[in-house]
Amino acid sequence: MRHIKSLLADQLTSAEEVLQRVKQIMEEAVTRKFVHEDSSHIIALCEQCLRMTGE
Repeated sequence: MRHIKSLLADQLTSAEEVLQRVKQIMEEAVTRKFVHEDSSHIIALCEQCLRMTGE
């Protein structure tokens, strides 16, 4: 049971990190009126998603 709780906590943390990355991208979009594909926020989001999927 402890292992399952640990896995769930890790997934929750990862989901929170993804939400934070999305928030940064949205803020950039509002500020600049666009988001460039080479934005550090886009790259960070992609890296986080890859970590979550284990690739």
